[in-house]
Amino acid sequence: MMISSAVAVAASIAIAWSIWSLPSSSTPSVLTAASDAPRDVEQVVAWETSDEGLAMLDRESAPVRAIHQQGIEQIKWFDPQANATVRLTMPQEQVILVEEQTY
Repeated sequence: MMISSAVAVAASIAIAWSIWSLPSSSTPSVLTAASDAPRDVEQVVAWETSDEGLAMLDRESAPVRAIHQQGIEQIKWFDPQANATVRLTMPQEQVILVEEQTY
């Protein structure tokens, strides 16, 4: 799944890069060559999950278990036109509430 995501990101970056590199004139132009497109795309995703224990949302509801997830997604690619390596890092965080059974 990560490989297909990386391929999709690489394709999106290549298309966007080609569009951004078009001249602003109204005459038709040729897209940049494939050798000028960003390459060597890498994607890394890391997650840390912690159980924060039971909590009550209100007095009438059942208790819930709070699961806290923090992650970082990092995408890196090489831009041959600028001769630069570009790295995009996106932090991610979510809390999942799971209803607990009471007896």
